[in-house]
Amino acid sequence: MPIAAIIAALWANLILVVGSLFVASFIWILTAESSTEFSIALNIGIAFTLLSQFVTLQVGALTFGLAGLVMSFLILWLLKTAFMRALRGSLITQALHLMMLALTFAMTHTAFWWLVSRFLFSDIEVASSQLVLASMCVALIASLWGMLSQKSIETEAQEFETSIERTSSRVKQRSARTILSGIYQAFHPDIRLGFRLGFRIVAVLMLYAVLVFLLNAILSMNSVRQVTAISANDLGSWTLLISLTLLYVPTVIIWMYSLVLGAGFSVGAGSLVNLHTQAVGPLPSLPFLGFVPYDLPDWVAVSYVIALGISTLVCFLNLRSIVVESFRRFLLSLVIEVMALNGTLGLLASGGIGAGRFEEVGINAISLMLWGLFYTLIGLMFALILISRVRGKETVEK
Repeated sequence: MPIAAIIAALWANLILVVGSLFVASFIWILTAESSTEFSIALNIGIAFTLLSQFVTLQVGALTFGLAGLVMSFLILWLLKTAFMRALRGSLITQALHLMMLALTFAMTHTAFWWLVSRFLFSDIEVASSQLVLASMCVALIASLWGMLSQKSIETEAQEFETSIERTSSRVKQRSARTILSGIYQAFHPDIRLGFRLGFRIVAVLMLYAVLVFLLNAILSMNSVRQVTAISANDLGSWTLLISLTLLYVPTVIIWMYSLVLGAGFSVGAGSLVNLHTQAVGPLPSLPFLGFVPYDLPDWVAVSYVIALGISTLVCFLNLRSIVVESFRRFLLSLVIEVMALNGTLGLLASGGIGAGRFEEVGINAISLMLWGLFYTLIGLMFALILISRVRGKETVEK
């Protein structure tokens, strides 16, 4: 079982290295000058792969910690696919086997990139402790994704001549999804309901944030075009800047999510963008920062009402026909889920993109957690009031 995980992790990471080589070659071709060496582009490719695994890089006085989430998703998808290969090559009969497989996969992935980071230029510093923690978490998340994506494994019926042979061959392979489902089903129904409701509230609010992002993108397209025109003067620089913008679009969407909830975000120490305050200083010439709203119209304040209405509606639709046995268990699981999801989103969309004040960019995760909890609890209260009235009316009609 560990051998399958090691082989799968090495296979995935070799593909990542080949991909880094391809990107490095592409960058080198677009930006090559007589004094440019291929090793510089290669280090950029490897460094960006590490950055996409949420590893902070120090380049001289510059700090880079704002991951390109599109690239992060591609890395997770590749690791997930590799882990599923390891699952198919292993005998899975209990949860302990899954844990051993995932840990072996994650340790191999972490060791690989720790060794690769040793070959970076001396002026690119990577904290080994943070690299180990970040890459380990990335591999474990990819492993969990692979487990949930694993389809049921069919076991062929076998005929045995003797009872002894039948007894010794009784162990059957089980799918990873079945084992995880068993663990999830072991929780009390009220706890499972709280988890589901918390996830749905955050998901629908994120959909609302996507709509706000699209509206703001239309309104701010001229700003993005002006920033790009200043920074790009040939095909190579245009290609690189457009690629960079696409990689960071999910980050800006999460910023919009924090914005519509009220927590807001920062684009440098001392700055703040929320529904009431748009304190933004000079920005670096990065096209995706052109989507940052710096002069919100007054009507955007209705976002509070819209977000609260969304939370209330989701709670009402999910609880209308359900009777909760233990409200305390349900509420605790709901609070944990909402705070965990919002805290994770806040951390994913935060980091550094330069020197000085730009070492602090992103979302205050604690503030986002509290705002998300506020909308959830108030929406739940309104939903319960509506449900009590609807049920009372139905009882009278009967």
